[in-house]
Amino acid sequence: MREKVTVRLVPLAVAAFFVLLDQLTKFYIIANFHLHESQTVIDGFLDFTYVQNTGAVGGILSNHRWIFMTVTAIVVLACFFIILSGKMKSKLMLCALTLVLAGGVGNMLDRIFRGYVVDFIDLTIGFLDNFFIFNIADCLVVIGVICAMLYFIVDISESSVKKNKVS
Repeated sequence: MREKVTVRLVPLAVAAFFVLLDQLTKFYIIANFHLHESQTVIDGFLDFTYVQNTGAVGGILSNHRWIFMTVTAIVVLACFFIILSGKMKSKLMLCALTLVLAGGVGNMLDRIFRGYVVDFIDLTIGFLDNFFIFNIADCLVVIGVICAMLYFIVDISESSVKKNKVS
């Protein structure tokens, strides 16, 4: 019984920690930067540049907040209830759901309370210079999606191996 509760609560606690980290970094940026102000963190690699994003990656679909809020709400609720069910057997997929949940909530809070998402991480590597400015929540979602893709690739590969052994 205790193991089932842990399987349900630990990912939610981890997600809550990441949401808090995301919101604290955004609060720091808002409190210490003017809009569009940029400061070098690691010369030639990383700047913090405060922007307000009303769209998706790179400002795509700007000012269509309701689309992002609807899709995010659906994804966040799905992740939350799958985690809460305790039926997810794969640790990799549980990690993926946890990261997507945290990132989705982090950006959803921005959209609800600010009307835009606070972005500030600005990689300055070669062709990536000012390519996208993003935040911790965005990183969590991307890493979560990559974990989910890895899960499906491994699952498909294992299924294929099992199928070939049976044949």
